Amino acid sequence: YRHYGAFVQDAWQYKRLRLAGALRFGGASYRSPAGRPFFPADAMAANAVTGRLGAVVRIIEPLSVHASWGRGFRAPSITDLGSLGLQGNGVFEVASPNLVGLNATVGTTADANAVSTGIPVRQVTPERSMNYEGSLRYRDRRIDTDFTGFVTNINGVLTSQTLILPQ
Repeated sequence: YRHYGAFVQDAWQYKRLRLAGALRFGGASYRSPAGRPFFPADAMAANAVTGRLGAVVRIIEPLSVHASWGRGFRAPSITDLGSLGLQGNGVFEVASPNLVGLNATVGTTADANAVSTGIPVRQVTPERSMNYEGSLRYRDRRIDTDFTGFVTNINGVLTSQTLILPQ
């Protein structure tokens, strides 16, 4: 398993406006050679460009407005990719490449009552997020206070799912 990345950031100031930005290229690759009948060869690579942008505007000396946007990425870890067998949580896990050709599908629930959703099991993919934040800040010699709101949307969350195999 290899994890790699490169990062660059900068900030700009013009009168009452301050902008800051950053870009990151990051990723991971995984390779597992075949071994024994139950361990087929497996490989995957996941890369993404992510970043963030922020701005601060001083409206009047003690009052400022802040806004930011960010895009995130989390590549599957070796645990996400290579889990096999009985885990510490009492659940038996299998990597999706081991299921090729078995018509495996995702279950409706995470218990013994699960039935097939008809959705084929597939290799895990990276988690992705978008974050939006805004705040109003008042700061003088005696008072320093913020009112902040944010929204984070996460897609492709890595979760364990019930596996349904045909009879």
